[in-house]
Amino acid sequence: MRSVSRLNCARIRSPHPKIPPPSSGADCFSFQQASDGALYGAGKSIFKIDPNGGNFTVLHYFTDVADGTLFYGTLLQASDGALYGAGMQGGTNNNGGTLFTINTNGTGFKVLHTFGNTDGFNPLGALITGN
Repeated sequence: MRSVSRLNCARIRSPHPKIPPPSSGADCFSFQQASDGALYGAGKSIFKIDPNGGNFTVLHYFTDVADGTLFYGTLLQASDGALYGAGMQGGTNNNGGTLFTINTNGTGFKVLHTFGNTDGFNPLGALITGN
């Protein structure tokens, strides 16, 4: 997966008419291009769009509280092919943020971890892979 573009946050809030605006507090979108060639991003939803702007698909709508909100980092496609991301707020542990996964076809959304006061409260930034 490679970073395709970081849109100018001061001028663009939604890069495509069908893309919902970013979560409140997040000003812009970052897209990642996955192994299937599609672009993926997160705002008030996790979405997929072709590089030419066609075939827009919402893969998951966030509920803000239970599964996360405020996405500042980009999604990451791991070696298992799934997408991973972090929400700065939301979750069930004092609104401390979430770590989630979803398959590129929209199935399998799952909150993997809710952050709290002792383990990374309000994560801000992009995920990275390790060995």
